[in-house]
Amino acid sequence: MVPLLNGLEHLESRRDRYGDGHVVAATIRVESTRAAAGRIEHTRPFADNRCDDPAVDGG
Repeated sequence: MVPLLNGLEHLESRRDRYGDGHVVAATIRVESTRAAAGRIEHTRPFADNRCDDPAVDGG
């Protein structure tokens, strides 16, 4: 499981429930800007996803 949540606090509770070997941390990198309150504009058409587990990340 790769939870798509902001921060790291959720990892421990997910690992407690599903097991250490089933939950990995990840980062998602996008280029965006906050155009207004509650409005995010993606300024580039890319997204980069990385997991801390080489088996999941393809490495």
